Amino acid sequence: MSAAATTTGFGGIVETAVVAVIVAVFAWRGLRQLLPSVHRRLVNGLRRVLGLEVAESSSAAAGCDSGCGTCNNCGTKTPSPAADEAPLHFQPRKR
Repeated sequence: MSAAATTTGFGGIVETAVVAVIVAVFAWRGLRQLLPSVHRRLVNGLRRVLGLEVAESSSAAAGCDSGCGTCNNCGTKTPSPAADEAPLHFQPRKR
């Protein structure tokens, strides 16, 4: 039985649809991890098209130092104590 014979008819349509869904899901996940700002814009655009509520994003990037409150500090970062720095002393290996 040839490969072309196994992918014809209803089984071939289902197989193609399953592969297309798997590729789309992993492409979406990759987009979300590699390009989060593009993903966020696409999701917000899709929500606008569907008529759903879109959360307004702040101009500051999300992070502990942005003041957006993501880490419950509201931008009040306490300075960390300076680490004691000591120079490295290299000695030649004894033979």
